[in-house]
Amino acid sequence: MLLALLPLLLPSPIPAQRPAEEPGLELETKAGEVTRVGFGEVTWSDPREKGAWILRPVGFERRREELVAPEGDRITIDLARGGQLHGAARGGTGEALRLELLAGIELSVDIAWIRRVAFPDRIPKDRATARMEAPVEGDRLVRWTGRDVDPIDGAVESFEADGIRFDANALGSRSFAWSEVAELFVEVFEEDLRDAEEAALPVAVDLVDGSRLQGGLAELAPEGCLLEIAGTRTRLPWSVVQELFVDDGSLTYLSALPKGVEVGRGAPFGDEFGMVWNHALDACVTGAPLRSGGRTYRRGIGMHAPTSVTWALEGDYAFLRASVGIDDSSLLHPAEARGSVLFRVRLDGEIAWESGVLRGGDTPQAVPALELAGKRELTLEVDPVDDFRGDRANWLRVLLVN
Repeated sequence: MLLALLPLLLPSPIPAQRPAEEPGLELETKAGEVTRVGFGEVTWSDPREKGAWILRPVGFERRREELVAPEGDRITIDLARGGQLHGAARGGTGEALRLELLAGIELSVDIAWIRRVAFPDRIPKDRATARMEAPVEGDRLVRWTGRDVDPIDGAVESFEADGIRFDANALGSRSFAWSEVAELFVEVFEEDLRDAEEAALPVAVDLVDGSRLQGGLAELAPEGCLLEIAGTRTRLPWSVVQELFVDDGSLTYLSALPKGVEVGRGAPFGDEFGMVWNHALDACVTGAPLRSGGRTYRRGIGMHAPTSVTWALEGDYAFLRASVGIDDSSLLHPAEARGSVLFRVRLDGEIAWESGVLRGGDTPQAVPALELAGKRELTLEVDPVDDFRGDRANWLRVLLVN
């Protein structure tokens, strides 16, 4: 029985994109009201002037299908103030590390803004966690030997075209070629972070490849948005932008908070079978992007029924809004195995809302605005209705509104 069900619980490809639309911007208010404007109407640089906190470019499906990842060593950079960059390594000079993003966008990132650098292709899948994490103080270079990894503590001296100059505590100063680097952890000194973005509107921008950039919004224009990121200005064409979110504290994505306390652990058959699906932040429980109703969502929480996750509400929030749905990956299964889930919201232990039965292929269901004033605990639950097949439950764009 378990072997028969296993293929239905594993990740599956996602369906194709929706038909293309004319390019434009969707503007979303704090309450979730959406309007649309053409790029010729964008004569403002602060979305809040139009009552909007979220911008979504639409009508770029064809162009996005043509986007390809830049060639070269794949690199991921975790930024000191949040956000993550994906691209190809392009070397470095002094204290600046260079990479190429989608659409040929080049970015130079000062070391003061870097928390971690990773070359995913050189990180063993069975990595030893204790050996590959940030040290208590100082920097750590995780060297790739060709078969294994070797952590070396010390301090970054400079980035170079061909590698990193690193002052190793035990080895002294030497250069490591990029091909030798699996990961690099950089100690962050908050006092060294330049505050160039303070005068600009703080935003978080999700790109279509999963990158998330946080910085200041300098300008909106028909050709794209100009951001101040990691001490430099970069223009992003709308074709690579999934969503622009005004991060001024008026709205908070639940998935941006620390992980909640989970009960149930998405283990429909019990832990003893080793089939456990922990909840995922900003991803389906399978690890793929959240996708429901033919639309991809960069923000949300993926679960596998049965699961219950609780967060402490430490902010002064007014209400919650969200949508729920079964992940579209279930549509690759036979009709009887596309999921059947009940979604439930509890506030301070009491049921505040419960969905009807949602099945794979159903249109996502909106959660009505739930008042949070005075509430201290938020719990999201998903329960199976029939069996457990395809019960990949997506909480989509769960927002806490001040």
